[in-house]
Amino acid sequence: MNDAVNTFRLAEVAEAEMEAKIVREQTLCIGSVIFQEAKESRLKQLKKSLTERKSLQRS
Repeated sequence: MNDAVNTFRLAEVAEAEMEAKIVREQTLCIGSVIFQEAKESRLKQLKKSLTERKSLQRS
């Protein structure tokens, strides 16, 4: 009986650790996507600004 309870508890702990690991990985992936989107957005802003400056210099 004691062994069965211990085995069950170990399984619960292992499951909780796996869930925590998955959440950490998902958080890292989401953070990477957000960072990439912000980087791309900033690049678009810089390109637009550069284009506007070139246009003003030609005028």
